[in-house]
Amino acid sequence: KAMSIPQIRNPSLPPPEKMSEAYSAKIALFGAGPASISCASFLARLGYSDITIFEKQEYVGGLSTSEIPQFRLPYDVVNFEIELMKDLGVKIICGKSLSVNEMTLSTLKEKGYKAAFIGIGLPEPNKDAMFQGLTRDQGFYTSKDFLPLVAKGSKAGMCACHSPLPSIRGVVIVLGAGDTAFDCATSALRCGARRVFIVFRKGFVNIRAVPEEMELAKEE
Repeated sequence: KAMSIPQIRNPSLPPPEKMSEAYSAKIALFGAGPASISCASFLARLGYSDITIFEKQEYVGGLSTSEIPQFRLPYDVVNFEIELMKDLGVKIICGKSLSVNEMTLSTLKEKGYKAAFIGIGLPEPNKDAMFQGLTRDQGFYTSKDFLPLVAKGSKAGMCACHSPLPSIRGVVIVLGAGDTAFDCATSALRCGARRVFIVFRKGFVNIRAVPEEMELAKEE
């Protein structure tokens, strides 16, 4: 289907220098993942001209780059969106984290920023008490442990030439039935697992993963 979403600054807008003062307000976004990239891109298309994204890592893309495997989301696709955003005039500063080295909302306000968007995601996994103390050496991974290893070993832009895929052997059980769980399951097969089972509490009608990802996993 065709979608009426322009990839460029709205051509009907006047030149930046003739826009009202509100459109030159300084806007800060924290985290350079999908949420901030989308937010910054649409703000730029609407005519805002002073947009800066602060990212704590030295790479851009968030989980699209660091956690979603290459076979699900190729690096070139992510990089295309990043470059498109930069072409719209959005600035990116890496190595800057919220609440570190006086990088706070208060200091941004003092520097003239008029708005801030927090898109830092969930940096730490939710781990049930029954799994506390288990380690990778024992064969236990959270998605935040496993998927970054897969992404780093499969995406050329994430130094895949230097990072091997994790080695998985035997039978794997994945707890959960969302998109992330299915990414873990299909990745485990590609990393050498003999069989993979997805275990979840409810029926098939309650699976939260998109249907095509579930079907792909079943075929594999």
